Amino acid sequence: MLTEKDELRHAHDNDPRWRESLYWGFVLPDASLGGVVYLRLDPNAKTVSPMILVYRRFGDVAYLFNKADAMPARLELDDVTVQGFRLKGLQPLSTCAVAFDDGASASLEFTFTGIHPPFDYARNRSGCPSPLATNRFEQAGRFEGVLRLKDETYPLSGFGQRDHSWGTRDWTAIQHYKWISAQSDDGLAVNLTCSVIRGETAFNGYVYDGTEVSGIVRAHVETAYAPDGATQRTIAAAILDEKGRTTRLEGTVFALTEIPTEQSVLAEAVARFKIDAAPGTGIIEYLWPGYYFEHLKKWKMGGARP
Repeated sequence: MLTEKDELRHAHDNDPRWRESLYWGFVLPDASLGGVVYLRLDPNAKTVSPMILVYRRFGDVAYLFNKADAMPARLELDDVTVQGFRLKGLQPLSTCAVAFDDGASASLEFTFTGIHPPFDYARNRSGCPSPLATNRFEQAGRFEGVLRLKDETYPLSGFGQRDHSWGTRDWTAIQHYKWISAQSDDGLAVNLTCSVIRGETAFNGYVYDGTEVSGIVRAHVETAYAPDGATQRTIAAAILDEKGRTTRLEGTVFALTEIPTEQSVLAEAVARFKIDAAPGTGIIEYLWPGYYFEHLKKWKMGGARP
């Protein structure tokens, strides 16, 4: 059971892979833009690293800031200021304010307000997969603010996702994962993670029907890939929740970028969605081992090997 203290930092061990991270993902369909705001704390290395990523269409990185800095002696997650990044907790487990300004070409500011209580992966039947984190919580919500890139200004007004995770990250143990977040215009929401570890798939996440949150039991996801053979373009999913309901998702990607991370690659994408035919938007993130991702690009499925 989550408490307000889970918005703050968690106790850590001495594993250098242990970290705590906060993520906000926003979607701007009219501008064909996707955005990620990410704050990473590595307590054993004593570093804190804000990342701001904005990407357009396919492979066009409109803006990227990603720098590590020494962690302040006192740092708590309800009040952070580092390298032009600011986070202020306004209401635990519900509302926060985020801002960033590089002093030159880019700035953003927004308030995130959850549309349902956060859902932590420990609540799913299989628990939170240990290579992913000790635990993490997910929450859909509304973004209200503004993004500025050079001479361009974009209103941030719409649905998106945030998460907070903590623990040792063992990306090498994860053969593949699909992380899907979708919100409809009328306030439905889905968060689904399918993690393949030791050849078995663990299902995490929830379905929010506008009234209550129900944990996911299992899901079937079909993906159509781009001509490069590796990056997702459309998905169709059937998701069974703990109440015995099946929710159907359809998503079509309109912007995607590739993010190398340790020995893996994240294909990060934003998409237009339908949740049981209700229109909306969301995020489709796939993780692959780096060598496998590059192999897929060289060997198109159904074609000759290189």
